[in-house]
Amino acid sequence: MKPLIQDLFGHQEWADAEMWKAVESCPGAIDKDDIAKRFRHFHSTQYGYLQLLREKQLDMKSYVSRYGD
Repeated sequence: MKPLIQDLFGHQEWADAEMWKAVESCPGAIDKDDIAKRFRHFHSTQYGYLQLLREKQLDMKSYVSRYGD
């Protein structure tokens, strides 16, 4: 299980870095709705991983009510 988790976090780190590079290279990009939606997707994915690692139930309704979908 540990190698799988390490692979997942390695991919997440890469994906986050690529997204930030793209946003930083385009002035005003962070204000675009589609960019904000992608960042919410990243955040919800990381939240899901964390909940699974903590062996907690994945409660997306609670997540959406707090952070939006």
